[in-house]
Amino acid sequence: TRAVAFAGPVQGEPADAFATLEAQLPALLADIPEGSLDFEAVTLVWTDPARLAEPLLLRAPRLYASRRVDGAQFSATLLLPARFGRTLFVAATLRHGAHPGAPFEGRLRLAGRGLALASWRQLGLLPAALAGGGGDVTAALQLRDGRVQLAEGGVRLARLALAPPPPVVARRFGATSAEFDFARLAGGGWRWRLRQTPTHRAIADASTL
Repeated sequence: TRAVAFAGPVQGEPADAFATLEAQLPALLADIPEGSLDFEAVTLVWTDPARLAEPLLLRAPRLYASRRVDGAQFSATLLLPARFGRTLFVAATLRHGAHPGAPFEGRLRLAGRGLALASWRQLGLLPAALAGGGGDVTAALQLRDGRVQLAEGGVRLARLALAPPPPVVARRFGATSAEFDFARLAGGGWRWRLRQTPTHRAIADASTL
């Protein structure tokens, strides 16, 4: 395997993707009633007028949610519309900071199967440089003060299309496997690393640009 590292301020990649998630989380958690809930055959509605012409409907055969004064838990396997992929497992354990009403901290885990990257990019949840492709993605995010501090996981994609900012040339690749981690720097910006097999070294090289 090969590790590639970049340190310093990163505008848009991946800062905007994490900011979208950070902005959505408080409202999503506020909708969970206090107490413990265990649902079967639930439909979740994702609305984002700026990015979606119509609400996104996510079906969950089973959903567990719990919210108390000091925090919340949530887990579900979502059946996705075809244009987004097959399934997305989501589990979150979040708690308030120093007092109720303070920003959340905790952990969020995601595991997507057969995801269509272009659709998730349109929601602002993936970097714009991921122009297309599809496959499986796993990620574990650590939050503190209401912000993502660390994200690590892996991808196993059947195909991948990259469209980095000029002057880097857009490229397409076949099967791709990689591990990644993003860490927020204390002084601002991000450090991120991508580890891939030598077969896909060109993708790793492009990530440093």
